[in-house]
Amino acid sequence: MKSNSLEDVSSSSDSSSESKEEVVSTLIVRYQDYDGTELAVYAVEPGDPMPEYAGDTPYRPIDASFFYIFSGWSSMVYGPSEIVYTATYEARNYTNTDNFYWGFTDTTYSKVTLAGFSDPGRQYEDIYIPDEILYEGKSYPVAYIESFAVDTHYAKRIRLGKYVEDVGPLFISNCLSTSIEYIDVDPENPYLCSIDGILYTKDKKELIKAPLELTMETLLLPDEDETLRDMSLQETFGIRNFETTAKSQLKTIGMQAFSGSRIQNVHLPNGLKRIALRAFWLNDFIQTLTIPGTVEFDNEEDAIQFASMSQLNTLTFEEGITSLPASVCTGNPNLSAINLPSTLKSIGNFAFWQSPRLYSIDLPSGLTSIGDSAFYDTGLSSITVDQIAEHTGFNLPSGVTEIADWAFASTSLSGTVYIPAQVTSIGHYSFLNNPYLSDYEVSSSSKSFASVGGVLYNKDVTKLILTPNALAGTFTLPDTVTELDDLAFSNNKNVTKFNAGKGLLKIGDGAFSSSVMTEINLNEGLKEIGDNAFSNTKSLESLSFPSTCESLGNSAFLFSDIKEVSSWGGIKKIEDYAFYSASSFESLDMSDSCVEELGDFLFSGCPVKEVIGGPALKTISSYSIYAGENISKVDLGATQLEILPNNFIYYVSDQLDTLVLPKTLQKLEHNALSHSSYDATASFTKLKNIQYTGTVEEWNALMANSKLTATELSEFYDGQQWYGSSRDYIRSVTVNYGTADAATYAIDLQANAGLIEDGATPIE
Repeated sequence: MKSNSLEDVSSSSDSSSESKEEVVSTLIVRYQDYDGTELAVYAVEPGDPMPEYAGDTPYRPIDASFFYIFSGWSSMVYGPSEIVYTATYEARNYTNTDNFYWGFTDTTYSKVTLAGFSDPGRQYEDIYIPDEILYEGKSYPVAYIESFAVDTHYAKRIRLGKYVEDVGPLFISNCLSTSIEYIDVDPENPYLCSIDGILYTKDKKELIKAPLELTMETLLLPDEDETLRDMSLQETFGIRNFETTAKSQLKTIGMQAFSGSRIQNVHLPNGLKRIALRAFWLNDFIQTLTIPGTVEFDNEEDAIQFASMSQLNTLTFEEGITSLPASVCTGNPNLSAINLPSTLKSIGNFAFWQSPRLYSIDLPSGLTSIGDSAFYDTGLSSITVDQIAEHTGFNLPSGVTEIADWAFASTSLSGTVYIPAQVTSIGHYSFLNNPYLSDYEVSSSSKSFASVGGVLYNKDVTKLILTPNALAGTFTLPDTVTELDDLAFSNNKNVTKFNAGKGLLKIGDGAFSSSVMTEINLNEGLKEIGDNAFSNTKSLESLSFPSTCESLGNSAFLFSDIKEVSSWGGIKKIEDYAFYSASSFESLDMSDSCVEELGDFLFSGCPVKEVIGGPALKTISSYSIYAGENISKVDLGATQLEILPNNFIYYVSDQLDTLVLPKTLQKLEHNALSHSSYDATASFTKLKNIQYTGTVEEWNALMANSKLTATELSEFYDGQQWYGSSRDYIRSVTVNYGTADAATYAIDLQANAGLIEDGATPIE
């Protein structure tokens, strides 16, 4: 390799008359692989020799088209302080030997990897993996077979040569080699062997692969076998039973080992330690399964081992198991019995999620942790502890201190929820959408919670946490309560009227979402309302905000049927998506409000017809009125707006015929009045006049300030002065609008940039 010297770097990066004193003192030399992976870094001081790369020869894996041979380094100089050398490779086409496509295994170029086999024109019954490949007069042993290498729908048998050391987990696969029913191995092979058509390591300690079409009533695993490799039995069609003996040494079941197979009965041995990711996932034939107590579910990367098994009805975890991982048994439509060991300490997130036939469960008294959504969307109606039901329906072990979010949401729990004394945390969504819960009752010894009238509060009754769905009629908040927690009344289908107490300061996110409230009375003193607070309320037609409330969260009335906000109180900003798909909201009138700012996408999917700004309004977003498909009037005459932003009106109704602009405006951005649909050629055909509260001089100043510079003109595709596709239709402006001096003048937004010419005569 030829290297540049430090002097070469200095001179090549500095051809000017700069002094030699400015040469960088340290040169960084980097060696990297073809993909940017850093291989080595050297710091070279002045006078030191250039370093040669001393690491392992770079290697580029074969791909679908080529195998690669390292050929040297290319260099790139980055200023006076850095040189980067990048490994280069000669790409060679696969050599084809009887339709086997291959490349070298590593940098020694002594062994071969088979990347593919295909011959759609011949119907092979048997495939023989050759012992060696002849290349340029020399033979190379076939040592490895890549996943998806064998592509044939005809062959029933595959024979591996005597030098094959290993194979990819899908070297025969369910999409490319569906008819293989037997794997054979050359008896001289020291690495692999075949037993009854199934591929094992030579020492029988690993079951590598069973062919999809192998027909076998019972697979009796050799006692020596310690591992079922990843995907080893995946989607096998003809094996009915999987058996092990009392002497079995099986320790590991790999990823997707039984996934999608038609195996019906599985007997797992004591001594089994690990069941990996998706091990039994999508198996539609196993009905009962027992997990030995020696299994350790402590690998964070493993999950959904027994998920989406359509016929699984009984799952037993034997004594000794201490934890169940996340999503271990999620999405099983027929699961009706879960047997848990007394040794169990924790249940992971989503453990039994979406198991609609799981009606009851017995939890061990030593359990301390139940994860998020563990029993979400199950049929659960009864929970006992060590077979004892101290309370009707819902019971928790004494060691559980937290009821996590969604843990018991969307279940069939009914009646009273008893909160034990030791529970210190309850999630916002813990019991969401449980229509049969009548009330919450808290242990008198609890230091964290209290119950008043069946409603759950914190201990000192300053925060309302949860209301049961059975709560009905009018609810009046105690004056001691300062906060409604997130989702406090969410999905409640019986409370129709809410009266805030005198002390309420904050309403949490989604507090009234999806409720059936027809009337909500808020108190003076309220300061803050969270996101989605009134979203999806279908019976609430009107709402008034108190003067003390300055903050209203995003999506306040999203998907609601609100018809009006009778008073905006002290609200300073109407946040993003406020009336998104609010199907009955027709007018936003801020005339008497404190609203200073409008957020994005306020009216998408909403029938709002008019928007009237108030005197406090100072800022409006580019997409505030985006997708207001029914808007006919936008009156901003009383506002303090200084800029009409780009896309201020975009994709709104072509019925828009009234636009009032304030004299406070300093600039209309280039595309302020865009167009009335996604079709850029469509325009506001009815908007022929702009009404402006300022004078002729102020209008002309606004137009002059909005005019594009020569540089800005060059940036737009049509190179014209305009303010959106409405340029073709807006032909006049009424100045001094709202006063006795109002006068209308013709304007041209294209040819004259909207200026009113000197001496122009008003239009009659």
